[in-house]
Amino acid sequence: MAYLYHYTALEHLRSIMEDKKLRLSESNLTDWSKHTFDVQAYNEGRLKLYKPVVWMTTEKEPDAKALGLTSSVLDKSVIRITIKKRPYFKKWRDWSRKNNINKEWAKVVEKDRNANTWWISELPVSQGDIVMIENRITGEVYYSDTPKE
Repeated sequence: MAYLYHYTALEHLRSIMEDKKLRLSESNLTDWSKHTFDVQAYNEGRLKLYKPVVWMTTEKEPDAKALGLTSSVLDKSVIRITIKKRPYFKKWRDWSRKNNINKEWAKVVEKDRNANTWWISELPVSQGDIVMIENRITGEVYYSDTPKE
């Protein structure tokens, strides 16, 4: 079985565990530097994202900068979620071009990053497709679909 990986901050773990799925987030097809992105409106459900996705990668060990996981506030590489690869998942580059990403904006988003490892899902990723949720720093496993002996 082939796997993909989703990385996130420890601060997001609780909602993932409660929801039993990975929710959709910003696809980066839109250049938000040219628009106002209201985080509060998004969190309250008043702002609709353009073609939201779940982000994944083929990289089991993340390079935060190369995967676009850098943040001034959160370490988005602490939690690794292993996901069963599904036929409806799409390669970022193919998908973004088919969805009319501005070519100049694509260069900005992908510059100095491993965009060839990026995958997306247009659907939330359910617990049935999640193999494991673990803390990369401590080694703690929060969820595993493999029975313990």
